Parts: sequence; structure tokens; C-alpha cells
Amino acid sequence: MVINIQLLRFIAASMILLTHLVLFGNKKYDLNMPDLMSLEVVLRMGVDVFFVISGFVMVYTTYNKRVRIGEFLYKRAARIYPIYWLLCLALLPILMFKPGWINAGSAVAPSFWHSWFLVPSEGAPLLMVAWTLEFEMFFYLMFALTLPLGTLKQISTLTAMFLATTILGSIYNFEDTQNPILTLITSPLLLEFAAGMWLAVLYPRLKLVQNNVLLIVIGLIAIASLVYMPYINVENRAITHGVPASLVVLAFLFCEAKGFVGERKTSKVGGNISYALYLIHILVISAVAKIWLALGGVNIAPTWAMLFVVVLVSLSAAVVLHYIFEKPVLSFLHKVGKSLYEKA
Repeated sequence: MVINIQLLRFIAASMILLTHLVLFGNKKYDLNMPDLMSLEVVLRMGVDVFFVISGFVMVYTTYNKRVRIGEFLYKRAARIYPIYWLLCLALLPILMFKPGWINAGSAVAPSFWHSWFLVPSEGAPLLMVAWTLEFEMFFYLMFALTLPLGTLKQISTLTAMFLATTILGSIYNFEDTQNPILTLITSPLLLEFAAGMWLAVLYPRLKLVQNNVLLIVIGLIAIASLVYMPYINVENRAITHGVPASLVVLAFLFCEAKGFVGERKTSKVGGNISYALYLIHILVISAVAKIWLALGGVNIAPTWAMLFVVVLVSLSAAVVLHYIFEKPVLSFLHKVGKSLYEKA
């Protein structure tokens, strides 16, 4: 386990929570703090950090190991789907009776079955943040299919493929043709997974670096890119957000390699609840805000106080979801999978 990656997962989930607090607070609940809107441009980088981390973790956990394709996909599905499906089922009655409450900003109603299996469709997913999971599942599928190549050939093949599809996507804008699947598989965001994979190759070599000055330099470059690059006038998120996200992950890995790590227990807990926090916070924002409005809105509490409650409830809900549902279900599914693949 890389402790700093666990810590960074929690930081990334918290960044996305704060992103939506800023967006909802300013655009929907009259927080009237426009300065925060510029900060949101940086906070949204939490998604890009997650993509880089996913690429890193997949290679880090399979490096030069013989991993069966079916076993790999089973473990990834067991990790992604159970808690996600639980929240989709929770949203199903709302989709049936109050569909306007779900993704009200989307012109196309969500498709339940596309959302259920994380297949891109013209509308936003039932759970708004699940668009990133569609990218994750596509990456996992491509990663699984290239496992027989061996680690370095696998990474090289996937990187070349993602570069080729990105170039294709820049030539033919499939988003304009409303082809959601082609839009995904030609997205430059896939290059963020590639960056994470190469960082996993680099990570063991960072431990051999004797000069701590290099760590300071990388840290300063990461901070500078984090502050500056999201604001450059380039319409390519892989550049404006993916590059600084990759540098941030590199800085955290370098710190780990040199022995500068977060507090182990806190980082582990934060990393463990990060997926639940990522999935649940939109529902918490909506629920708390609706209760706040029903009780009188700003007449009973200012908007910032309501959003502070959202943070506390989101963190509490994530802890409950992880330890009461996600962890025991994942443990059970791992035992089932282990039994199945030992017999195979």
C-alpha cells in the first residue's frame, strides 16, 4: 500500500465535493461568492487526479504478475458496482416520480440501463458523477485485454492506443455528432490513465534518487502548475488539468519514496471512504439543500452554514456507507471470487 496515494485519493474526493459546493452554492442557492467560482476551476482537478491514480494503481498492483483477465475484471466490477448500484436503486423512485429532480441541467433524461451498466448515452448518467466511472470501466476493460502482453508492452500499447484515439478525436469531434461512446474512447482524458501507468513504472526508481533537492523542485513545479495551468486558454483538459494532476501525483509518490508520508491510519481511512464520498456527496447536497429550503432557507440559516452541514453529512454518510455496506460486500465478493478462481 502506498500511503500517500491513499491520502491523495481522499484529497481528490474532497476537491470534487468542494467543487460541487461552489457550483451549487453560487449558481443554485445564491451563495454570492463569485471569487470561489475561479477556485472551482482548480478544485475540479480532483477528477483528473483520480484518473492518474487509477492508472498508477492498476500497474502497481499487477506489475510483472500473471493476472487472469476474468479475475481482474471481476475484482474491478466488485470494487465499482455494488455501492454504485445501491445509490442508483435509491434514485430509481425519484426517476419515476420526480424526474425533474435528477440532472435538471441536462437536456436529455438519464437512461436507467445505460447508467446501471455505466455505458455512455446522450444524457447524463442517473448519478451525475458517474460519467467518470464510464471512463474508469473503459480503461479497466482495455487494461484487462492487454494484460497478456506483460507490463511494459502493455503500458506502451495502451499509451499508443490512447494517443491515436485522441488524435482521431481531435480530427473528428464525435461530441458534435452526439456519439457518446466514440466521444469517450477518443477523449484526451484517457491520456491521464496512461500518465498514471508510467508513474507506476517510475515509482521504484524514485527510491534510488539520493538528492532531496529534486523532490523540492518537483514539488514547486507541481504547485506552480496547479495554480497556473487550469487557467491557460487551451481547450484540452488533459493539458490544463491532466498535466498538473500528474505532477501532483508524482510529487506525492516522490515524498513516499523519500519517507515523507501522511499519518498511516488517517490516510488509510480517508482513502477507504473516498469512493463512497465521491458517489454520495451529490445526493447529500441535494437532500440537505431541499430540507433547508423547505424550512425557510436563508431565513433559518445562511447558505454557507447549509453547505457546511453538507460537508459534515457527506463525510458521515461516506463513513457509514463504506463500513456498513461497501467493506463487508467487497470482502464477501472477494471470497466468492477467490473460491471461483481457485477452482478454475
